[in-house]
Amino acid sequence: SDDALTAAMAALPPAQREVLALKIDGGLTFAEIAAVIGTSINTAAGRYRYAIAKIRASITDPEAVR
Repeated sequence: SDDALTAAMAALPPAQREVLALKIDGGLTFAEIAAVIGTSINTAAGRYRYAIAKIRASITDPEAVR
């Protein structure tokens, strides 16, 4: 549900939430995200992967993330 997704996103560390927002809402590439936040492309991509994995786990099993 939208509530589960909102809660999962709110539970992300700020750095992961920022990358997710820039990627999904902003439509930026990882290279562009890296430039915006001042990190490497690999770090930006990693934060995105971790964020997606955490959201997926949270929605699949909400108790697993708490």
